[in-house]
Amino acid sequence: FKYKLAKYILKNHKVACISTIQLNYIRKTFSSSKTYLVYNTLPFVKQVAFDNDNIKILMAGYIMPRKGVDLFSRLADYAKEKGENWSFYWIGSGNYPELYYSKNVNWLGYQANPHYYYEKVDVFFLSSVDEPLGLVCAEALMHKKRCVVYKNAGYAELIEGIPGCSIYQEYTV
Repeated sequence: FKYKLAKYILKNHKVACISTIQLNYIRKTFSSSKTYLVYNTLPFVKQVAFDNDNIKILMAGYIMPRKGVDLFSRLADYAKEKGENWSFYWIGSGNYPELYYSKNVNWLGYQANPHYYYEKVDVFFLSSVDEPLGLVCAEALMHKKRCVVYKNAGYAELIEGIPGCSIYQEYTV
């Protein structure tokens, strides 16, 4: 009975298959004509329109006070006031209503595959006040991005002397 029910359902409904082998099996075994090939191994990446004329600055991390949401937001506002051609992007989720979230930052939320964004930006700005040795900076360096970090971040001593990378001494805009 279960086989006949499955055959009826698969024959008369759309079936998404994750390989050509599965697709051919479903078509042959269950006489299904509404089979479609989809690949579930490709990550969904939210396509973001990056401003190609601007210098694109990215921070990635959970949204919380110690990650520098306020500093990142105020820097985005300062750049806008001064007419700088900088665009700011933040990958990460979190909910701290007491923080300042600038409208000059593109808040992208959680992203399962941040590599897409690293490839599109010019600078990775680690705005954290005390990040010991976050992987986000390592990922940015792996993508050959210039990194900017605060002197108290663990990456400060690692990027010192790397052309294009900078260490700021005061935790201010």
